Amino acid sequence: MLIKRSKLTKGRLFVNTDPAQATVKILNIKRRYHRGMAVERGRYHLRIIHEGYQPQERWVKVRANQNNTYTFKLQRLVTTGTIIIQSTPPGAVWILDGHPAGITPDSRDGVEQGQHQIAVKMDGYDPWQKTMTLHAGEKAILKVALIKSGPKPGQLWREPVTGMVFVWVPEGCFSMGSPPDEGGKDPDEGPVHKVCLDGFWMARSEVTNRQYRRFDPHHESKAVNGESLDGDDRPVVHVSWHDARAFARWLSQHDGGAVTFRLPTEAEWEYACRAGSTTARFWGADPDQACRFANVYDQTSKARNGFAWPAHDCDDGYAVTSPAGSFAPNAFGLYDMLGNVWEWCEDTYNDHAYETHAARNPIYTASGPFRVNRGGAWNDIARSVRCAVRERLDPAFGNPYVGFRLVWTP
Repeated sequence: MLIKRSKLTKGRLFVNTDPAQATVKILNIKRRYHRGMAVERGRYHLRIIHEGYQPQERWVKVRANQNNTYTFKLQRLVTTGTIIIQSTPPGAVWILDGHPAGITPDSRDGVEQGQHQIAVKMDGYDPWQKTMTLHAGEKAILKVALIKSGPKPGQLWREPVTGMVFVWVPEGCFSMGSPPDEGGKDPDEGPVHKVCLDGFWMARSEVTNRQYRRFDPHHESKAVNGESLDGDDRPVVHVSWHDARAFARWLSQHDGGAVTFRLPTEAEWEYACRAGSTTARFWGADPDQACRFANVYDQTSKARNGFAWPAHDCDDGYAVTSPAGSFAPNAFGLYDMLGNVWEWCEDTYNDHAYETHAARNPIYTASGPFRVNRGGAWNDIARSVRCAVRERLDPAFGNPYVGFRLVWTP
């Protein structure tokens, strides 16, 4: 009996896969694979494909006139990664794609590759969130520094009774006092020492006549050489330290007690005046640039008042006080920190007060006959218009050159 050649040269190809139902392709012939198909003896290049598994390629040998069986065990594709999350401070809740995932520090394996929304929340801190892309097999480490919740630098708040606007002054540290080489330095401005302060709200401008008359409707700020100081938007003057504190108590009561207003400490005042600067004035060292930033004893005031002391070599256009906020603010957004009127502070005056200052939030409250005022006024020469200048005055005394502004702390 004759045997057909095809039966002598062909064998059957059986391909098994784990898992089953994978797609089998023979790359070096054009025929489509089906299980147990007869093919010429020889070597065949197979590709095995299954969704979710790593593709495999392999050369196999088919022998004639027999069943040729090959098994492929497929490796599952890595489609997940790991998220490792840390926070400062620890103990925050972290949220993965809108669902609570754990408490930091923490990790989560088996997170599908792709984009994910991560959020971190903790009481007393601003929430943190990020969209991230996780790659297969990746260990993504997220280090989150949480920021204490609260006002932001330069944020404004309007007091409802008087309309007074307050600016948030952020916490920070600075060198308080004047260095030995600062022009016009007085002995009580040292020693220079590092002071750190909590954040506080400071009135953007000095208290005006309009605002003060909500408290005392009959108050008059009077006039100098026929020039009125009594305009509604000009800073209130002829107020003592006791008057200023009484106004602060009154305003605290009228705000329902939710906010307690007070005078700034010396340290708060100087920190706010400097606004990050280290020069004698927040705009720099040159006193003749004052007329852009402060109402000082200038050429207009000299011509009108004729005071015997030297005037600044610039012209701010005002013979006496100017309306609050008439000049450029400092970097904290505060107006008239120098010039216009001296400002009462909470501290008792002592020429050696700095030697006893605490490193954080210092205030000098020992007994003494005087209280501190700061910042210079509309009738002052250059040496008195500096951030470090300290002046003293009887707390029962008021004059045309001294006013005040308020602060409050959360």
